[in-house]
Amino acid sequence: MLSPVVPQRLTMYISAHRQADLEALRQQVEAGHVTPVVGETYPLPVVPEAIRHLEGGRAQGKIAITV
Repeated sequence: MLSPVVPQRLTMYISAHRQADLEALRQQVEAGHVTPVVGETYPLPVVPEAIRHLEGGRAQGKIAITV
């Protein structure tokens, strides 16, 4: 419906998780080969500030929202 107005093409994406893939990822994390980097955490009420931080290009690592 928005395609004539919005220049981007809107599509739906559904992720498929396979048990074998999740198990391999778990093993890599437990072995210390994969380490997620959380740059900062923000409480839910200040999500707009977190988005501005992310859009400003200052984020180092992932931004986590605590609920």
